Amino acid sequence: MHPIKLVLIAILIYIGYRLLISQFRNKSDKNDSKVENQKDDQATDIIDTLEEDPVCHSLVPRAQAVRLHHDNKLLYFCSDKCCRKFLDQQGEQS
Repeated sequence: MHPIKLVLIAILIYIGYRLLISQFRNKSDKNDSKVENQKDDQATDIIDTLEEDPVCHSLVPRAQAVRLHHDNKLLYFCSDKCCRKFLDQQGEQS
């Protein structure tokens, strides 16, 4: 074989090797970015806080709680039943 053919074959093998490596790197970078995006999405999903019901002391998410304005305070209840019970207790104390 001529030395020029050997050099050309070596160059073609090198170019093929670089193309394969770049393909594997692109796939792993895409997978890494997908994992990061999923983590970001999960972090933004947590927007609700838990509030304690003053009657039964259970924790209830703010978005699902029954709200009552009482003495310039906003109270959160797990159900209408607990809210009515609280109002009945306040009525008995007055």
